[in-house]
Order: sequence, then C-alpha cells, then structure tokens
Amino acid sequence: MSLTVTSSAPAPGANSPFSISALLADANGRPMSGQAVDFKVFGAGSAHLSADRALTGASGMATVDVTNTGPGPHLVTATANDYQAHDNIVVRPPATGLSTTNAHVSGTLGTNGWYRDGAPVQLTLAATTVATDPGVITVYSINGGPVTVYTAPVTFTDGSYAVTYFSTNQAGGSEAATTIFVNVDSSAPLTQGIQATAITSVSATIAWTTNEPADSSVDYGPTTLYGTSTTPQKTLVTSQSVHITGLQSDTLYHVRVHGADVAGNPTTAPDFAFRTAAATSKPPLTPSSSIKLDGSTGYAEAADARDLNLTGDWTVEAWFKDEDPSGFNHDYVNLLNKGDRATNAEAPYFLSLGYKRLVAGLRFNWTDQTIAYDLYAGRIEPENVAPRCRFICGQNAHADPVSRWARGRAWSTGLA
Repeated sequence: MSLTVTSSAPAPGANSPFSISALLADANGRPMSGQAVDFKVFGAGSAHLSADRALTGASGMATVDVTNTGPGPHLVTATANDYQAHDNIVVRPPATGLSTTNAHVSGTLGTNGWYRDGAPVQLTLAATTVATDPGVITVYSINGGPVTVYTAPVTFTDGSYAVTYFSTNQAGGSEAATTIFVNVDSSAPLTQGIQATAITSVSATIAWTTNEPADSSVDYGPTTLYGTSTTPQKTLVTSQSVHITGLQSDTLYHVRVHGADVAGNPTTAPDFAFRTAAATSKPPLTPSSSIKLDGSTGYAEAADARDLNLTGDWTVEAWFKDEDPSGFNHDYVNLLNKGDRATNAEAPYFLSLGYKRLVAGLRFNWTDQTIAYDLYAGRIEPENVAPRCRFICGQNAHADPVSRWARGRAWSTGLA
C-alpha cells in the first residue's frame, strides 16, 4: 500500500487558505476507496482543518482545506492504515507597495503604428521600486515564448511582436501583466516589371509589381522633369496599376513610379519611357444646335438665331404648336430661315408654317423653290419644287387638329 500527500500552493498573505490531498493505493497501484485518512497541520498561526478525517473516493483521493494560517513554513501530514505521509508548505507574507513597470519603445515611428527605417527599434523596461518591495525583478515574454528576466534593452528586427511584461518581488508579490505590440518594417518596397499597357494616342496604363504591399503614384511628362503627378492610390497591394490620360499622340513620355509600404518606407523607381500611339483619325465633331428638345417638356423656346449658319448637308426636325384655334390656318410664319427673303435674292434654306402646310425650300434669284406637306391631308403638295429639299413623310410628319401639335422634318444635300 502507498500514501502520497500533495498541497495546493497558497497565495501570498496572512490567513491564505490551501488544500491537502492524500492519494491511497494498494500494492498493485490501484486506488483504494472508502478508506479513512487522518490529517494534521503544524506551523505558524492557528491553522484550522475543514475536517480532521476524510474518506477516499473512487479515485483513492481524500482532500481537506486548511485556513487561518500565518506566514511561514507549515508541515501537513496524512495517516491511513498505519501509513503516514507529509508535505511542507510555505505561506508567504502579504505583498505591500508593489512596484510598477514602465515600458518605452524607441525608434523611428512611421505610419499605421509601425516603426520604419532609421534608428534601431528597442524596448526598455524599468520598474519603479518602493522600500516595502524588496528584491524586485522584471520579466518579459515575446509572442508567448519563454519568460525571460529583463537585464538590458531588447532590440527588434522586422516583424510583429506581442510583448508581455511584469515585475515581481522576493516575497512573491507581482503586478498585473501588461502586453504591448511592436511592429517593425525597416525596408522600402522593391519595384520591378514596370511597363506601359493599353497605350492609345491619348492615354496609357502604367503597371508594375512590388515585393510587399504598397501604395502607388506616377509622375509623367515629355521630359525627365515630368510635370504631372497622379493622386496617390492609398490601397496597399503588390500589383500596381495607374491610368494616365490627356497625352499627346505619337509622343515620347517619361514615367517615374512611387510607392510606400505600411510603415511609410518610400520607394522611387528609375525613369521609364514609352511612346503614345499615332492618331488614326480626327476626333468626331460635336454638332451644334440653337434649339434642343429635351423629351420631357415637349417643346422648347428660343430667341431668333439669325447667325445659325448651316453649310453642307443639313437636317431640320421641328415640333410646334399653333396657338391659333383654327390650327395652322394663317399666313406663313418662318420656323427656320437663313438670310432675309424680303431683301435677299437668295436664301439657302427656310422652313415655314401656314395655311395648314409645312413648307421647306430655298430662294434662288428671287424665286422660292419649295415643297409643302399638308398637315391635315397628310400628303406632299409640290409647289415650286426644290430638287434638293425633301420631306420625311408618314409618321414623321403629321398634325393633331385637337391639340394643334405638329411635327415635321426636312433635309437637303449639298446646300451651302
């Protein structure tokens, strides 16, 4: 038979309680249950047992609690079936006036709480000792590693670190542990593979890669003085791409790319050059107009546009409403006219409305050559036919006698 006694470690301070456990086993090492175990404790203070005797359970274990202990060594014993075992327990005095530990990290602080290239990054720990706190030592642990006694500043290389530290004294007193985080990146990004892609006569995309996530921006211009810079793209990535526009066709452009990593370490790549594409065609002309219908109000009003000078091919489409209750049954009114037909022998074009007709034509040698469209009959009525002036018929020219709204389109080819 065997009997083993173990005790829990008491916390520092007077009257610190702890427990005593006795394990009883037979000659074959099997737990013996239902056996009586007698306990005693000797030492400073008026130690008190929760019970002088306890029975072993199914695991062969019997446990009692000890309270009202004084500081100093204590001897605990357990007796069962004439077998006795003991253990020594030391109750430490209460800690008073504990030290506090101050931490300081030195180095060049960059962006986002990271330390960048510059001075070495070091951690200094200093305990503020008091007279009632003898034998203070400071310990620390990095990233959950072993606890180390602090003796000198700790130097960090590139990486991320969680540092836990606290101070203790010989009496067993200890301050609460504190954890700080130290992030170090002392190397600038490396750029490679700079190229210009999607090159047109007016734009290009500058692409490159970096060996670590970084932001990006580009300087560009026709010389190495550059002259234009893009707004930095703040997203940190390793595949960079910046689109530049407003370039001249068939022109050599110089490019310089920039970037910075999470700590703010900057990098600038050597000059890179590319040529824009030659212009293949003239940009399309933007048509002009004096009246625009926006499709929501149904009509537009504008003052006379006497200098509306159309040349070459032209097309006129007009929506109009006659305020005369009889509906367009009145003398002709010009909707669009170039030149003064009352004083000029020639008028390159005009569009008139009257007597329920929409008339388009031109004046040559004081003679009007026109083509008319009967808005009510819905048919073309040639007058002095203008060979180069036509109407779009059918659904493209009609009138509503009730609402007095009408629409028509006329065009010509080759009029000057």
